[in-house]
Amino acid sequence: MVTLAYPSRDKPNVYRPVGHCIYCGGNGDIGGLSREHIIPLALGGGLILPKSSCATCSAITGRVESVCLNNHLGPYRKFAGYRSNRRGKAGRNRHKSILRDGKILLTVDPSPAHLRLPEFYEPDILLSSKLRPMPLLIKRHEILLESRRSFRTASEEMVYIEQQPYDLLIFARMLAKIGHSFVCGEIGEENFDSLLEPLILGFDTTFVGSVIGQSMYLPNATTLKSGRHAIGVHFLPPGFEPSTIWVVARIRLFAAQTCLVYSVVVGKFTPTRDFLNWRGLSTLGSTGLELFQRRFGISPDPPPT
Repeated sequence: MVTLAYPSRDKPNVYRPVGHCIYCGGNGDIGGLSREHIIPLALGGGLILPKSSCATCSAITGRVESVCLNNHLGPYRKFAGYRSNRRGKAGRNRHKSILRDGKILLTVDPSPAHLRLPEFYEPDILLSSKLRPMPLLIKRHEILLESRRSFRTASEEMVYIEQQPYDLLIFARMLAKIGHSFVCGEIGEENFDSLLEPLILGFDTTFVGSVIGQSMYLPNATTLKSGRHAIGVHFLPPGFEPSTIWVVARIRLFAAQTCLVYSVVVGKFTPTRDFLNWRGLSTLGSTGLELFQRRFGISPDPPPT
């Protein structure tokens, strides 16, 4: 089962205000509570969770996103014209020339159009049913769109300018932040026991490979022409403990360019009766909803007497 969101900057989807920090549980006494852009604003934004992040946690998640958006994804963001803030767009590529004796020696494009994403293995917790120390296991880097920085000098020699190294842990922490905040907005914190706060805030990252990985399944959605992102909620039993149901966020960044889908195991499913009001269940129909209730042991509120 999945609910999907293809956010648009023009028509943002605003969830119900939380009223406390979804990362540390604080009430925002110092600095107040700010809204959380589930998909980073510099990647298009569009999903907003009001009053959900304290100033301290917002600074931490902001630094994580800054590394990913400026270093890892910066060249493609500029090429695609993603906005860097509410008032402007990321600049298009601009060529610079290196001169010697009045002659062009080298023409450099500071922001070549490449989109480079890491490909992981499946989260370990879905196979072992245990949260345990596990490094992030990478298969390879998938270069989905590339205009490599290779240029000819005046002497016809090829010059290659290498790409910046990829910080996989920072990228995984950004995925964890997206998945956690999205599930909080979609089904509510009361319906799952979260696993990800220590990873998102950087307090404990030893279990990152247990909860972050790749999925073999695409979200059930149609890719928008704008190339924005797809994100959905799934409920999955692990391989060896079918009584436990994990809440998994499936994230497909740059959906028009890639089939890579990241799985973020957000926490253990602990539904309350209010969960039956979740709008994502409306696609199941009455028969599907009854089957879902029996599967997870949820009983609707009794009718008033």
